[in-house]
Amino acid sequence: MGLFSRKQYADTIFVNGTVETLDPDFPDASAIAVKDGAVLALGDEDDVEAFRGRDTETVDLEGGCAVPGFFTMDGTLIRDAYGAVALPLSEKDSADEILSALHRYVSTHRGDPAHAAFGYSDALSFGESPRELLDGIAPRTPLVCLSASGSSAVVNTAALNAAHESLFEELKAMEAAGEVRLVPQGRSSAADAVLRTKTEEGIDLDGEYDDETDPNEAGFEAGTVTEDDLEAARAANPWFLFRDILPGYQYFGRDENNVPTGLLEGPSTVSQFLNILGLFDDSRVSEGIVSASIAYAKKGYTAILDSGAPDYYVRGFMSTATDLLQSGLALQRNIVTAYVPKETDPYLALQRMAQRETLCVECADLLSASSVRFAIDSDADGASTLSPDFLADYATRSLDHGFDVLAIANGLPAARAALDGLGRAREASRKGKAVVRLSGLSPDEETELRDAFDTAEIPVIGEPKTPAQILSVLTGRSRHLLRAFEDGGRIAVGAPADFAVLARSPFEHADEDGNGAEDPREIPVLFTVLAGSVVSTDPADYETASFGDFGELPEEDE
Repeated sequence: MGLFSRKQYADTIFVNGTVETLDPDFPDASAIAVKDGAVLALGDEDDVEAFRGRDTETVDLEGGCAVPGFFTMDGTLIRDAYGAVALPLSEKDSADEILSALHRYVSTHRGDPAHAAFGYSDALSFGESPRELLDGIAPRTPLVCLSASGSSAVVNTAALNAAHESLFEELKAMEAAGEVRLVPQGRSSAADAVLRTKTEEGIDLDGEYDDETDPNEAGFEAGTVTEDDLEAARAANPWFLFRDILPGYQYFGRDENNVPTGLLEGPSTVSQFLNILGLFDDSRVSEGIVSASIAYAKKGYTAILDSGAPDYYVRGFMSTATDLLQSGLALQRNIVTAYVPKETDPYLALQRMAQRETLCVECADLLSASSVRFAIDSDADGASTLSPDFLADYATRSLDHGFDVLAIANGLPAARAALDGLGRAREASRKGKAVVRLSGLSPDEETELRDAFDTAEIPVIGEPKTPAQILSVLTGRSRHLLRAFEDGGRIAVGAPADFAVLARSPFEHADEDGNGAEDPREIPVLFTVLAGSVVSTDPADYETASFGDFGELPEEDE
């Protein structure tokens, strides 16, 4: 036992090029052998030939230079994909600027059955009745505008009408099939309404109330809702089904007459409304996702930490990405992140993340949702937009749940808040990883911060300056920051076989000190390799991929 071992043969051998491994123990090579998606051997061509078997394939590096696949923590893949079917907005735009952009967009897309936009600041207000503002832009076509994080949305009357009609037809079908019996619920809570759909009385789809029926027998608390109350509410609010049966209806903005103003709050509420509305054509979104992924692959990216997108967009993306993986058409490794640009309830957000994380367990090596991203800036008064106490609480909960935490801090107040809050979280929880990235600081301010805070257990990342630093950041950041890819960022035996094959080495004309090196981002990419397989950037290869229905997000309590 143990005296003999079976010889391993490579699935693929890469030859005819150079290799910048970024592994200090084995810095240079000219050939790579790969098996089961990981590096089996490195060296010259004679070295790797020893691992050739009958079924081993050969890939020509075309005289190029293989470097570890590029990684970005500023990925906008999901947003780019939805940019094909929705109008991208800026978090810096005012309400008037956004309304003007929406007006231009709608006027040039008059043939579309519905309109969507996303990306406004979560802190932005559209006044007391955003529905009326959007009605002035699109009086007859559904129009939905999502915030940057998807934590809120504003919709017009046509969107409310369309979603209500869709819900009405679905419940009519259920009633005809005998799956549920229906009855008025009045102004009861959303949670009560959900429970009462299972009662004998049911919901009245016609919006009528039997004068001979005692409200107390219909499930109302004694004295809280009268028949007159019910009739008046329905006369003023044509969208009674939202109120009667929709979980999270309490997060619909409403005026003094209890009529929706067109503001929806809470990621679950927004996602649920979009699911009912059926706003996007799944095939167009899938095409957008493939196109955006191909664009990243052409630039050498094999791993992407997304910068944040609305929950509904994330669900559609993960569905398509899972189908691509199952079809053997993976383009990158993706980490989807929960985007936190404003203070909110961390418990509810982590509930959503936990549900999202379980969507594709079988694809965990290539697709995961296990990180939280804080976007921290300075407000008009010069204070941090996220307080240290909020960051400490939210980050601690995140780390305790096993999520990695990334804080992007712009400016000195934001940087201080990030280091204070994440430092406390790191002391409170030993799970996950916590990282702070700084921008908008002078060299003296950055030095001051590093001296003031103990950053031994919290990597603090500044802006790379030299080509060597840029390459290290482009390729190695994933190894330092993310548990999901902590074996990445280098070409080494046992590491994932993820490469970007550049037309030449960034250090081809550099001296021993690195002087004269090229910015790797300015060198043409010949092709990328993911888990040992050459990534196709031909859209025709993806036409046969079968993309499943995006489906609905799990029901969640707000």
